[in-house]
Amino acid sequence: MSNFGGNDEKVDPVLRQMIQEEQVKAQFQAQVHNFTDKCWDTCVADSRLGNKLDYRTEACLQNCVERFLDTTISVTNRFTQLLQRGATGGMH
Repeated sequence: MSNFGGNDEKVDPVLRQMIQEEQVKAQFQAQVHNFTDKCWDTCVADSRLGNKLDYRTEACLQNCVERFLDTTISVTNRFTQLLQRGATGGMH
């Protein structure tokens, strides 16, 4: 957090937390964009796009999105567990 003049002790803890949360949100958004690109490249790049997607392309996109959601839920649950452990002082 050297953007604050190199004096981290003087940075408001609430502001520091807000910045960290925004950084996490930005990283998540970058992952969503990365995921979108991968699903597009995997499922749509070889398809001929018209007014509608063919069955194979639609099924591929649906599967890709479902895997993304499964992974996101799993990661979110894991982060929640880690945050709860941190809030309780690392006690199990």
